[in-house]
Amino acid sequence: MKNIGIFVFIGLLSVVFQTKGWFPNEDIYAISQVAYRYVLPCMIAYEGGNLLSDSFGGLAAVMALCGILLRDPEAGIFGAMISAPLGGYLWKKEREFLERDCFAETKMLFRNLLLGLTGAVLAVGEYYLLAEAVTVFAVAAGSCIGWILEHGYIAVLNVLIEPAKVFFLNNIMNHGILVPLGMSQAEQTGGSILFLLETNPGPGLGMLLGLLLYKRKNVKRRQELATAAFTQAIGGIHEVYFPFVLADLGLLFPLIVGGVAGSIWFSVFHCETAGVISPGSVLTILIMAGRSSMLPVLGGILVSTAVSGVGSYLYLCWRGEKKEELQPEVVKTDDAQNVVQLKTMEPEVLQPETPEREKQEEPETENEEISCPETASEQEEKPMPENIYQNLHKIGFVCDGGMGSSAMGAALFRRALKTAGISGIQVEVYAADLIEEDIDLIVCQKEFYALNPQLHEKACHVIAGFTDREEYIKLIQCIQDAQNGRG
Repeated sequence: MKNIGIFVFIGLLSVVFQTKGWFPNEDIYAISQVAYRYVLPCMIAYEGGNLLSDSFGGLAAVMALCGILLRDPEAGIFGAMISAPLGGYLWKKEREFLERDCFAETKMLFRNLLLGLTGAVLAVGEYYLLAEAVTVFAVAAGSCIGWILEHGYIAVLNVLIEPAKVFFLNNIMNHGILVPLGMSQAEQTGGSILFLLETNPGPGLGMLLGLLLYKRKNVKRRQELATAAFTQAIGGIHEVYFPFVLADLGLLFPLIVGGVAGSIWFSVFHCETAGVISPGSVLTILIMAGRSSMLPVLGGILVSTAVSGVGSYLYLCWRGEKKEELQPEVVKTDDAQNVVQLKTMEPEVLQPETPEREKQEEPETENEEISCPETASEQEEKPMPENIYQNLHKIGFVCDGGMGSSAMGAALFRRALKTAGISGIQVEVYAADLIEEDIDLIVCQKEFYALNPQLHEKACHVIAGFTDREEYIKLIQCIQDAQNGRG
């Protein structure tokens, strides 16, 4: 995720200066190819190795990658995905040996010698043993994608992509699978449709607009949905609509249908972009599409938006009718008393079953007291030694990649802290696997918390969504109560 900028750098140079670009220039376009073949794989390898151990693990991964780059520069990204865990894990074990058995006076000497030796052995081993396998895999993956495109089956991928996105696997699906394959295809043809599949904002935007139309009489819900729709379309942050779908999984079906419709359009009209799209904003997509594909790509986004929106609205109307059929019936007894007999108990459409949501729907009064939402420690029934809202110096907003929805939520919360006159609290953004140890409190969405057990041992404040300002008012109230000794 930290290297998305160089993906966009390569794509921009390609869309502007390639043969079919806005200003064709072979020399400038060649810069993007150097970055794609050598710089990008090395950066990916370094980040992966560093994540597993430290910066020396990243260097070991880069040295190992040199063997594959020499053999086949076109397979550099796939080679980086092998070299990163291999170099990082091996150096992690060697580092433990150095810290345990090496004298402090000679640690630097042996560390540098061991690092160079490790890199040399891995590079030679990958040149002779792994390079051919990586090349075969890259060719096979490219042939598979080519066959799918040739036979018009590209839309089938959305059956997997849309559910994966909702369950916070969007970054893995896109940057881990589609982007490497798309970069390989773009190197050969100048562009790829694969960049459009996960980043297409149409399905999520349509679903939010369908909800907005269905909830048009609910002013508070309408404002929340309008904000989410704008964030989805212009900001390109897809995570804003995940909580709505997770509250009612029936909305997955119109999402999938909308994604399939958009992908069919992209396939029929041969839409593609020259590089990676990040974030998945309508503006970013049109920029990366270039002049030859701009209108067809926009048409695909509109089609997927319309299909998903209509499907979501019809589903909600049908769900509402089914809900009315399940209303309580009044039965007369022999004692002439009215007894309420429920046929079933179902939660209200799109209303999560939490006390906090019910309280939000109730009319506000002057004396209404805001209660702190259930914390992670309470969910796990593990009492904290003290109020987790006391002595806060650093709060971390956490999501999968630490770049999209959490960054937006952190910005909203900083503004709320300033409005409330609270200072001295640092608000940062983190990916789930890069949380620093000095974080006093973690803020994340409840669905994301449920899917990440590593968060359960930390002090967490769980919220319904990063765009809900009411959640931040409650959090600030909890902080103020703790500061005043009422927490």
